[in-house]
Amino acid sequence: MNRNTSLLLKYLFKQTWPMLVGLFSIMGSQLVDSIFIAKLGAEPLAVVAFSIAIFQVIVGVQVGLGIAATATISTALGENKVNYSRYLGSLIVFIGTVIVTLLCLALWLFQQPIILALGATPSLFNLTELYWLPWLISCWLGALLFWLQHLPCS
Repeated sequence: MNRNTSLLLKYLFKQTWPMLVGLFSIMGSQLVDSIFIAKLGAEPLAVVAFSIAIFQVIVGVQVGLGIAATATISTALGENKVNYSRYLGSLIVFIGTVIVTLLCLALWLFQQPIILALGATPSLFNLTELYWLPWLISCWLGALLFWLQHLPCS
């Protein structure tokens, strides 16, 4: 292995390990949440389990728009188009907020058919309704904060 390859591997490791720690922390907290929710009973744990699949859809939308934002804003900044990059950042925040708002509203309105399609029983409807309102609000706020980080600094 030559020196350049070695330096590149060290740099990639230095840039990657914080992300790995963050991902393991997120997954670890979800595991701890599941353990505590399981103490409430099987039905609350089932509601959370069905919600995780929906959460992955919301995260997929966030990440997809985030990748698009990063690529387009980076290109604009690389071309010294600072005002254009600010415009793109604002546009991504607006579009992302609208998309996730519509997605969260659709999930709220169609929650019963969605969890039935995922295999839940009607006995979970009341718990789902109680859980999904604050959960969808937190997903929406999380998405907004995720996109705000893509706004270019002055």
